Amino acid sequence: MSVADSSRVGGVALSLASDTLSPPRATRLAMRQATLRIADSFVGPEAWSYPPPDGEEGLREAIRCLAPDRMGDVLITNSATEATWLALSAAAAAGGRRLAVQIPCYFGVLRQAAALGFAVDAWETPEDLLVLKGFDVLLLTSNFPPPTGRGLGDEERRAVAAVAIQTGAVVIEDNPYDPIWFSAPPVGLPTPPERTILIGSLSKIASPRLRLGFLRASGPLGRAVRSARITLSLSACADTQEIACAALAPLVLEELRSDLAARAAHLRAGLSGALGVEITPPDGGSYLALPLGHIPPGAFAAACAAEGVRVDASNARQFPDGRERPWARLHLGACPAVDMPAAAAALVRAVLTCRGVRPAQRGEGR
Repeated sequence: MSVADSSRVGGVALSLASDTLSPPRATRLAMRQATLRIADSFVGPEAWSYPPPDGEEGLREAIRCLAPDRMGDVLITNSATEATWLALSAAAAAGGRRLAVQIPCYFGVLRQAAALGFAVDAWETPEDLLVLKGFDVLLLTSNFPPPTGRGLGDEERRAVAAVAIQTGAVVIEDNPYDPIWFSAPPVGLPTPPERTILIGSLSKIASPRLRLGFLRASGPLGRAVRSARITLSLSACADTQEIACAALAPLVLEELRSDLAARAAHLRAGLSGALGVEITPPDGGSYLALPLGHIPPGAFAAACAAEGVRVDASNARQFPDGRERPWARLHLGACPAVDMPAAAAALVRAVLTCRGVRPAQRGEGR
């Protein structure tokens, strides 16, 4: 896929923004074939019936296979945002009142926590978590969190789990990028399954257009999740579930992982040396973090747009204090590997512009 073929939003040719996706060929073909099968089969009685409340068994089994060591029944939801709401609602029903949330976090978490009446404490490292007092719900992205794609190490994982067990907190692992590992599949926190809810998303694996997420929970938490679900919807669309299931086929996922790893390598190579910054290599996921120093994220986004690349304009919504942090979150899934060198060159020009380096000083002669 060339630059001319990639997603265009607002006339900008390239995107590294979170709201666009450009999956590899295997994902596109698998999902297209599933769509054609659905169109051909839309004549039988199953086409006119409600889907199972917990989700289609084919997709549920594919999700179980993603993490066979994890416990908890699978529930398919209408987006990961719905899954998060259900998880927080179940935690509130279990008596949760104070939420310790790892930052940066998905901005919807903060809105949902406020709507459910949670007091919120933010933490970034296990050391931060150790000093927090009084929380009874713990929410984190333990594997491949944006923007770095580097999750908790084994020792950190054990430390966080020990705190959760000691406090008796409900643990919500918001790990939408678990299936997108580059070298080794991730593991979950060693917390009691009956006190743990796992949240996942299919937006960055299949397509955000399908609006599908999932969660895994058992025991009283699982029952509370399903009780809360009835107040929102009866089930997720069966047809979108079948399309998403095609994207989870082992060979399709294998190409996705390989493709995203290549995109990350291309982008890091194009940025690190040219800008003289250290860029953390991700272990998985869909993002790369570009340190900005003293450049405001909004100014960087504007300079990128002038160079023909869309990036997320702000990261302030991912923090309870609403303050910007000095990095840009680059979405690897939005730009094909073949276009990454061009995207990297445009980002370099944008950073140099923000630093006040003139084109003539860069040797561009324009």
